[in-house]
Amino acid sequence: MRISSVCRTVVAMMVAVALMPAVASAQKRSTAKSWTDSWDDDRSPKETERVDKTIPMPANGTLRLKNFSGDIHIVGTSGHDIVLKATRRAGREQLDHIKLDVATSGSTVTINANKQDAEWERGRHNNNVVETSFELQVPASASLDIDAFSSDLTIEGIDGDQALKTFSGDIRVRDPKGPIDAETFSADIVVMVEPNAKGSVSFNTFSGDFDSSIAISSTSNRKRSVEGALPGGAGRRMKFKTFSGDLQIKSR
Repeated sequence: MRISSVCRTVVAMMVAVALMPAVASAQKRSTAKSWTDSWDDDRSPKETERVDKTIPMPANGTLRLKNFSGDIHIVGTSGHDIVLKATRRAGREQLDHIKLDVATSGSTVTINANKQDAEWERGRHNNNVVETSFELQVPASASLDIDAFSSDLTIEGIDGDQALKTFSGDIRVRDPKGPIDAETFSADIVVMVEPNAKGSVSFNTFSGDFDSSIAISSTSNRKRSVEGALPGGAGRRMKFKTFSGDLQIKSR
């Protein structure tokens, strides 16, 4: 009788152990599904809204842009204003309560693509994002401070400083004249410069690759970092950082 009881106990324990991976997997799937559902809890049809604005830009000012998703294209011009064209896509409720906000303080113009109103903030909603794509014309002398999550950035013809940051969006910069500080986690960075461009280049990464179609006078080339100068010699600072993304420097 005692042996039979022990056997039953051992068998029960073996069954429990055998089921543990399946139970853990089911719990993991359930947790993942719950997280996804809670993030995308808006089942309403998506609508599109367009915003066109002309914004006065202080002389030699800074454009600060905050976005979560949606491509961003910025072109430097000879004008004095910011010409903004934005396309916003989300459910009607999000569009009504999460606005594209523009504010000017001193020499800085701040554009926030996901400014929640007080009622929406009090409701503690999970889906707080309106996908927003930007086409922006800015004075070429402006400086940029761009902070985005999954937006792809394309920047052309800016003479001022550029601070560019994404998490999973690619960064492409063409004809920069001033310093650049560009950072992304898992996306790539591509910079196009003139064949005789001047600049000091530094690239830090965990697992990304560095590639240049023009000669870089390397002063340091280690496994996870590169430092050097463009063909025209040292000049403005060009600083790049990724976790797993690549850096390419190309001649236009």
